[in-house]
Amino acid sequence: MLTLDQLNPTQIYSYADYLTWQFSERIELLKGYARQMSAPNRFHQTLSINLAREIAYAFKGHECRV
Repeated sequence: MLTLDQLNPTQIYSYADYLTWQFSERIELLKGYARQMSAPNRFHQTLSINLAREIAYAFKGHECRV
């Protein structure tokens, strides 16, 4: 298994390179540069939905919409 620090951070990689990698962490290519994926994790998703629910309840019955 590779780790992100084993890759050259200044090198531009291709999608073909990406397909050969075996990482334990989530990696993405941004304009050819390998970066740790910043997509939300389960904790973030749970927090976001709970916050959105509370905001929606606060606006319920008002003309404003979330």
